[in-house]
Amino acid sequence: MATKIKTFDCVKMKRRIQENIVAEYEKSKAEFPLFSDFLKATESD
Repeated sequence: MATKIKTFDCVKMKRRIQENIVAEYEKSKAEFPLFSDFLKATESD
């Protein structure tokens, strides 16, 4: 069975998403005492 060539890099995609989440948290840090609180508040997005 031949392996398929990926059209994207999963690690890069994950890293980019995590960087975006941290950047959003930094903007609203005053509203949330903990990063976990921020994540819980944004789960529905």
